[in-house]
Amino acid sequence: MAFKIQDDFNTEIKIVIDTYVVELYRKYWYKHNPRKKCEIKSPILESLNYWMTLNNFIMNTKKQKWGSFSQWLVEYYGFKGLNLTRCGVQLLYYFKDNIRRDPDNYTPKHIHDGFVKGGLFADDSFKEIEYLIITRGTPDKMNPRTEFIIRYDKNQKIEEKDDPKNGDTKKVKRKSKAKNKK
Repeated sequence: MAFKIQDDFNTEIKIVIDTYVVELYRKYWYKHNPRKKCEIKSPILESLNYWMTLNNFIMNTKKQKWGSFSQWLVEYYGFKGLNLTRCGVQLLYYFKDNIRRDPDNYTPKHIHDGFVKGGLFADDSFKEIEYLIITRGTPDKMNPRTEFIIRYDKNQKIEEKDDPKNGDTKKVKRKSKAKNKK
């Protein structure tokens, strides 16, 4: 049940987070981090109401875990390096039940941050993401999931991102300015 968008984008990609993908990630996580707990347990990001009850340390840890998961998703779906500079995002939540939920409590902030680090988006600002639509699909008890439908112009110039490991001069200049202030 996708909402029809009027834009000039000609390409659409989809990222689906379901229990199968979460389980694949958990296997990947424990293979690379055998002694650390994997925080990703559900295909649906927790509500902002839940996040607001966490202390800062736990909240930051969970944000980092969702960011790492999102980076892995970009690579898993083969979208690493797209660095989209102009796109629209539609987010569909397929909850397992029909409980009343506020759409603004399910903003994908941590996931978008991971999409930037993973190389799907050049940035997650209004300049790059022209619209973000959050909708709810028909409840699906057997397959709760989150779907990202990302629309973009296939002919857009792909932005090359600076890599600090390969001599990003902007980052070096910032560091040198910080040293001079001390």
